[in-house]
Amino acid sequence: MYTGIWWYADYPNHYAGEGDKATVALGKLVAEHTISQLIDAIKAIKNDDENIDAAERVFDRVRK
Repeated sequence: MYTGIWWYADYPNHYAGEGDKATVALGKLVAEHTISQLIDAIKAIKNDDENIDAAERVFDRVRK
């Protein structure tokens, strides 16, 4: 996971690629791939107990 700030640094005109090569099929392929990656990332984040446990250990040490 990362923030979107890299986009503004790499593409100051807010455009990337070659629009004349776009097709409906390519758009669907890219959208489905991106959605699949997002679903996997959300599942991984929701199933991650390790970071919560690590944060609790740090907070416990700070409280003491």
